[in-house]
Amino acid sequence: MMLGELIFSHAGDVLSPIVDRPALTAAFVFQVSQISPSGSPSLAITILHRNRDETSFSTAVALAAITAAGTYAATAENLRDFVQIKYVMSGTNTWARVFTFQPATQ
Repeated sequence: MMLGELIFSHAGDVLSPIVDRPALTAAFVFQVSQISPSGSPSLAITILHRNRDETSFSTAVALAAITAAGTYAATAENLRDFVQIKYVMSGTNTWARVFTFQPATQ
């Protein structure tokens, strides 16, 4: 099940809504259907998590830099209570089209 589509073209952080963790271990899948052909694009996707009594998020797992269209996945273990996804695009006038899918519990 697809959770959403994100098209963006700036270098600032883009954060998903905060959701309850799907399970202690979950696989996150992203499909980059398009990425800018010039400007040295690089997309960083990080799965963040925190417990209810914590005030800041920490990294659960980070995907390797994405520089081409394709399907990318990462498994996060020992997830805390809340999960958020951070997207960061870098490069010169770059953009990407990303589909985010519902995490698969493990």
